[in-house]
Amino acid sequence: MMVYVNGCSHTIGVSGKYSWSYVIGKSISRNIHYSTGGNQNKYFEEVDYSTNQNTLYNFSDSGKGNDIIFYETIEFLSNCKLNNVKPNYVFIQWSGPSRIGVQDVFGKMNLNTPSDDNGSLHLIFEPHASRTSLSYIFSLQEILKSMNIDYYFCCYMDFDKDSQKYPMFDAIDLTRFISFDDETHPILGGFRDMMRKNYLVSDGAGHPSFLGHYLIASKFLEKINLDIVGFFELTTPLKKDDIPKKINYPLDFIDFYDDNMIDKRKMKIMLEEELLKEGSYSEKTNIRKSIF
Repeated sequence: MMVYVNGCSHTIGVSGKYSWSYVIGKSISRNIHYSTGGNQNKYFEEVDYSTNQNTLYNFSDSGKGNDIIFYETIEFLSNCKLNNVKPNYVFIQWSGPSRIGVQDVFGKMNLNTPSDDNGSLHLIFEPHASRTSLSYIFSLQEILKSMNIDYYFCCYMDFDKDSQKYPMFDAIDLTRFISFDDETHPILGGFRDMMRKNYLVSDGAGHPSFLGHYLIASKFLEKINLDIVGFFELTTPLKKDDIPKKINYPLDFIDFYDDNMIDKRKMKIMLEEELLKEGSYSEKTNIRKSIF
């Protein structure tokens, strides 16, 4: 069994261990090896391309944009093809469309997001940002289909509403996406705002809480018709060192919120005014002011 996962910090997980991909892996096989962490080169070095291994590879990392997620996944699939193997499942969490990776003159790859103080000159603005990300989604969809690999996508951040006017939008297979609920469009609505509204996040930035990760895992597992592992079965084996010191174990660990958590009233106002969206009008206005 080989499972491949990629995404940004919303896929890494709470405490770096409990994530929706971890829940998926343990639901598929209790004895599956869970591989995560390290830089890009380490990810590829740790991959065992033998046919008898039983591993879930989580390539997610903080700040990743859809360009890096796409490139890395293509590289992974290329290596699989060269070794005459293919993953049983591919799960991709698409990130914020405005994010972009830029390599500096020293060869270091910098992952730029709208929230970075120094990243304002290295962003893709809407609606071109969503248009670019749609091309990644459509391209990876077609590649995975051609390789006969079972795949599923999640757009955690919502895409620009003008995305619907591009022809490739209608060519994307939405049956391969999960959505927060029946009323939320998987691409245009995403997950983050609804997770915030329902308080399934661990901070103001909208990273999933334990319950949030469990919800996302359940959505993916519904797609592959597998029962989800028990919630506490995966939280109790965690070591005391994995738990933030300011909370007790285990029940309030589940409902853990960071100090940066926005209160419900303020969050409601910010969501209504679209102040929490990446690449929002207010965000772009502030960036323009800093440039000019």
